[in-house]
Amino acid sequence: MAAKRALLLLPLLLCGCVRVTVLGHTVTEGQAGKVAAEETRAAPEKLTAQQAAATVSAITLDLAAARQQTAADARFDAEALRAAITDELRSRRLLAIAAEADGRLAVVQLEEYSIRQTSNAVVFGHVPSAGVLAGVVLVRDAEGVELRRVSIRAEVALNLAQRGTDQNALRGLYLKFAELAADNLAATAESR
Repeated sequence: MAAKRALLLLPLLLCGCVRVTVLGHTVTEGQAGKVAAEETRAAPEKLTAQQAAATVSAITLDLAAARQQTAADARFDAEALRAAITDELRSRRLLAIAAEADGRLAVVQLEEYSIRQTSNAVVFGHVPSAGVLAGVVLVRDAEGVELRRVSIRAEVALNLAQRGTDQNALRGLYLKFAELAADNLAATAESR
């Protein structure tokens, strides 16, 4: 009964016209906005020593080793891969402003890229496939001295369009690679 009442009051709640108590939580107009405003006003936290050791100020891609593989596939988008890595590092506070990172640079050297069909079936216009993206992430200081080297290999199941092109069809592969890169960079900094 309480669930039905909550569902009936949902339209009123969404328009912000009423104060509602659902399952012991009271929601009023503008409450969500206040929480968001308080979160943005909070002072930024200082980086811990481990986070500071793992941070980099910039990311570059080196596709030389996998140039033939990436050039042969129109779906591969180097900028989308770089953006995925940047976003993942930023979300974990591993991408910092230059002053905090002391000019450290992450160079991602792709060594392997492949997409292969895992089935001959076409399901709703998509072909089940497997994607592999492997490479090395090098962290160098401002003088170019190598500080860390991390090998990454991401393997992901994909559903690629049989005809036409999907916008950023390899997003899942890029996100997995970025996640593994961030995991390994943070882990190597902690082990130092």
